[in-house]
Amino acid sequence: MDDSTRARFDAHARVVAAAQVAAPPFVHFTHAAGVVAYVPVDGAYVVAGEPAGPVEARAAAAHAFITHARAARRRVVFFAVEQAFVEAAGLSAVQVAQLPEWTPAGFVEDLRAHRSLREQLRRARAKGVTVRTSSAHAIATDPALRGAVERVR
Repeated sequence: MDDSTRARFDAHARVVAAAQVAAPPFVHFTHAAGVVAYVPVDGAYVVAGEPAGPVEARAAAAHAFITHARAARRRVVFFAVEQAFVEAAGLSAVQVAQLPEWTPAGFVEDLRAHRSLREQLRRARAKGVTVRTSSAHAIATDPALRGAVERVR
């Protein structure tokens, strides 16, 4: 992925696993409307999340990618996308799972209300678990950080 594409991807990627899809084995289709991260598999391209681009352009990026896939005689499956994207792009969908929702503002109250959550937090601290924010670019370009993410994954 060139620097320009990476910058667009980092700025607009919404997929939960953005750090993973920024690097191999994912292939990147680049269009003026967005970047599509996908893996070619038997007769299909499996896309990880919505195209990375401005919200209003994601449907156009998806359709450009579908045209690209058809030219290669491949089907397209978008995985881990939101209903709003499906509707905006005029696609059909089958829900196979749902991501958990968490509101940071309610964390302290949740912690007070759930002993099991307090226990999980205690166990994580005891095991030396730490949390930090990293960009997809940092994970893709720093071998040590990439290795750590891969071990967690």
